[in-house]
Amino acid sequence: FPVTITSTFNKTLLRIDHAAISGGTTYFPLKTIDFNNFIRVYPEFLNQTDGKPEMLVRMTDKNWMMFPNPDTTWTGKAVAIYGSVLPNDLTSTSEEPPLSVTLHHAYPHYCAWLFFLALNQPEKAANEYATFDGLRKLNMKTATSTRGSLLSLRVN
Repeated sequence: FPVTITSTFNKTLLRIDHAAISGGTTYFPLKTIDFNNFIRVYPEFLNQTDGKPEMLVRMTDKNWMMFPNPDTTWTGKAVAIYGSVLPNDLTSTSEEPPLSVTLHHAYPHYCAWLFFLALNQPEKAANEYATFDGLRKLNMKTATSTRGSLLSLRVN
């Protein structure tokens, strides 16, 4: 079997919002996809020839595969990743979670999204998720340009 290139992150990734690979002076976007969906679209992925990577495939919450494998032109190029990580569990009542104030307004929308999903009301759920996701992305922009939330990440 051909070897696939995977990357392991030191934190469990909640979500990758944007990923791109450097082509020198320009970054080229990488799509993200879960392995279960990926394998349906690319069942013969092990036979794929090396080339310019087009996507990152979530193998587990910490392991991601680049597809197709980078050829010699793309090997060793920088990859920029923006997203969110899962927080560490709190170990005492005196600890505070590493959340920025900008996320506080997002929590009711996240809870409402789960509530409407449970009630099988997809339109209302989609509206709540869109609001939550917008506030989460606002937090990410704040966190990566200033100190912001420790739950947001930027890897280059």
